[in-house]
Order: sequence, then structure tokens, then C-alpha cells
Amino acid sequence: MSRLLSYFYGFAIATMIMVAPMQLICGANAQDSKTNSVQVDIENYTFKPMVVNVAAGTTVKWVNHDVVPHDVASKEAGFKSDLFAQDETFSFKFTKPGIFPYLCATHPKMTGTVIVR
Repeated sequence: MSRLLSYFYGFAIATMIMVAPMQLICGANAQDSKTNSVQVDIENYTFKPMVVNVAAGTTVKWVNHDVVPHDVASKEAGFKSDLFAQDETFSFKFTKPGIFPYLCATHPKMTGTVIVR
């Protein structure tokens, strides 16, 4: 019996070690349940968080904190913003499930993903 418990605890610990980083990468988003929205900040040429998990019907709002203008575009989701300056925003409502990569077309190394369930 102790061998079985030892195996179980080892498996549980290994699972937690693998799942915890994924929750940090993909995971707990600051989703406002009242407005059904999530915010992605643009800082230092990076989308933060880079991956957001949301329910269908959620609006994602990108806020530019950089001094240079950025845009947000996703071929898969079917949107492309105009350039927006520091402290300006762009929002898009995700209505169907899927995985939607996006980028700043002006700075193509800036990438992110919205996962809609």
C-alpha cells in the first residue's frame, strides 16, 4: 500500500510541477465577469500577458503603454486595428471558440494569442 501511495504522491507532485507554469503562461487572466472583458497591456514592445484564455463572448482590450504607436491584427479572428498611440486602446469581442494568434503588424516580433473556449 505504501508503494502505491508513494507512486500517487510522486505523480501528483509531477503534475503540479508541469501544470503550474502553464497556468502562469496561459492561465489566470484578470477577466472582469461583470463586463466580460480582459485587458492586454502593451509594454516594452510586448503583449502582457502573451496568452489569454477567455470564454466566447469576451471582449479583449489592448492598452498601449509604449511611447510608440502599435496596432493589433489577427487574420484568424478577422480584425486589424488602426495604429493607436500611448494610452489609447483597441477592443475586439471574441464570439466563437478557437485559437487566435495575433501580432503588431508594425512590429511583427510582437505576438500574442487569444484562446477562446
